[in-house]
Formats: sequence, C-alpha cells, structure tokens
Amino acid sequence: MYHRRVHVCIYADDLCIENAVKGAAALENLEYVLGTSQTLDASLAKQSSVIILDLPHDEAAIRSIDDARSEGSVFVVCADSGDTGIGAMYRHYDELWLRPLDEEKIAYLFGRIAARIKMKEDAWLTDVWLETLIDSLPDLIWFKDARGAHLRVNDSFCDAVGKTKADIRGRGH
Repeated sequence: MYHRRVHVCIYADDLCIENAVKGAAALENLEYVLGTSQTLDASLAKQSSVIILDLPHDEAAIRSIDDARSEGSVFVVCADSGDTGIGAMYRHYDELWLRPLDEEKIAYLFGRIAARIKMKEDAWLTDVWLETLIDSLPDLIWFKDARGAHLRVNDSFCDAVGKTKADIRGRGH
C-alpha cells in the first residue's frame, strides 16, 4: 500500500478551520499535517497539498498563492456570499467555501477534498500494479480503445514490434 502525508496550509485568524480538519475522519493511508498562519505568506503554499485561504484577501493575494502553489494542490478560498469580486477570480482557485462556516461544514467540505486525493492515490497505485503485472508476463499483452488505438502494452509487446511504449501508445496498427 502507500502512506500519503497531506500537508494542509490554512491562512486564518483563528484555529476554527484547523480544529474542524483535525476532527474530520482520517481516510485510510492518509495523514494530515496541518499548519495555520495568520499572515499571507505564499511560500507556505509551495509545499502544501491543500491551501485554505480564510483571511481578508484581494485579487493580488489570490494570484500570489495560485502562482506559488505546487501542481496538483487544491486551493480553497473562503468568502462571504455577498462578495461579488470573488467570482471573477474563479480561474485561480479550485473551491469556494461560502461563509458562515461551522466545524461540521468545514469537516464535510474538507472530507470531500481528502476523498478526491485518496481516489487519485488509489488510481495511481492500481495503475502501478497493472503495469507491473503485465510487464512480468512473457506473453504479448495490449489494451486498445474503441477506435483501435493502443492504450497500454507490455514490455514483451514492445520487444516483438521493436518500439517503445511511448511510440505505441495512442496509435493503431
């Protein structure tokens, strides 16, 4: 199996979000590492899997976090329902949590994010298992889509046709 540390960076004035995330049910193989900052320091976002912004913010603040975050991280912005400017910046964040936020709502919303992270990790593991299994067999193995393009082949198939997996993937005969 795998063990994944999910680093959660929370920008907030209080510990309400951190306490709610601590109270959220931990999913199998995931461990949450939490950190709350009362100042907007975009460098903290670089090493985080989940970034939650619950401080007063403007477009520049959201852009700076968006630019600093790592690929694949989830960026959540908390805003009041009457905040009209936040909708125009939807390209810079992944989720919008509308206030008022209570611990139960935060735990639920964070649980959905954690479930997506777990699903992605489980898919990666299943992909590795499949690749390892088919490459360990001496028979030629290939998977094709409905058009007849190769989705996946094993090492024996590559040896037989004298091409790499990258050359074969996405192509038909």
